[in-house]
Parts: sequence; structure tokens; C-alpha cells
Amino acid sequence: MHSKQMVNRAEFMQDIATEILDKFGASSVSIVSAGNEVNTVYADKAESDRQKGSVTAEFALALPIVVVLLSIIVTFISAGTTRLKCIDTASVIARKVAIMSSEGVAVGENVSEFDMLATDDLGQNASVELIPDGEVLRVKVSTGFLPGPLNLLPATVSGTATAYLGNLAGSGG
Repeated sequence: MHSKQMVNRAEFMQDIATEILDKFGASSVSIVSAGNEVNTVYADKAESDRQKGSVTAEFALALPIVVVLLSIIVTFISAGTTRLKCIDTASVIARKVAIMSSEGVAVGENVSEFDMLATDDLGQNASVELIPDGEVLRVKVSTGFLPGPLNLLPATVSGTATAYLGNLAGSGG
């Protein structure tokens, strides 16, 4: 039992010495045991340098992957934000159409006003499409979107809203 404790103590001391060598970059550590026995542990400097070099190489390989993933995430967030702007612009136009309809104003005469509103909110590539469907008018606002840092893959983002064109006060009777 006594020899087993000595082996464990020696392993423990070796582990401590190795940690000291790693953390402080020393080339050797001397350990004095209770019996005034001096044990010296030497660092293998070449192995330590190889480990540092491998960490650098692994980081250099992982960095482009991280950059690409972040770029993809930013692109999706940007596309989502642009889509929300399209939906918001379509809602504003749908509200204007509903108000015009209730006041008896012809909607077709104000299409250029709707295009200007979309262009102000979303840029020059914005377009407005009015799609009648009985008493309901669907408003579709679309815009060109160039995702990513290099803007290589053009896409179209759109949003829709609906306006009720019927009698808003309801039919009496």
C-alpha cells in the first residue's frame, strides 16, 4: 500500500511540474520531496512549439468558416428586415386605398403616388402591384435585394397587404 501512495504522489508531482512548465514557459522545474530528494522535470521545448503551431493552424482553418457563417446570418437578417419593410409599405398603401375607396376616389388615378411611396421607403428597385379580387384589393410591394457582402446573388423580396374596397359602413336594412 505504501508503494502505491508513492507512485500516486510521484505522478501528482509530475503533473504539477508539467503545469508549471506549460504556464510559465520554464525549461525545467526542480521538485523537492519530503525526504529531501530532488527530482528535476525538463520541458520538451520542441513539443511545446509544435503545439502552439498547431493551434495557430487550426485557428487559420476555422476563421474562414466562421466568417462565412456570420455572413450568411447577416444576409438572412437583412433579407428579413427588407421583407418587413415591404410588408409595412404594402400596409400603408392598402390603408390609403381603403380610405380612397371609402371617399369615392378612383384608385387607378393614384398608382404613381403609390410607386413614389414604395420608392421612398425601399429604393429605386421597388415596385407596387395592385391585384383586384372582388371587393378586396391585394397590394404587393417588391424590391430587388442583393444579399451578402459581395452582392453576388440578386434576389427579390416582397410583402403583401389587403384592402377592403366594399362599403365600410355596411348595408342598412
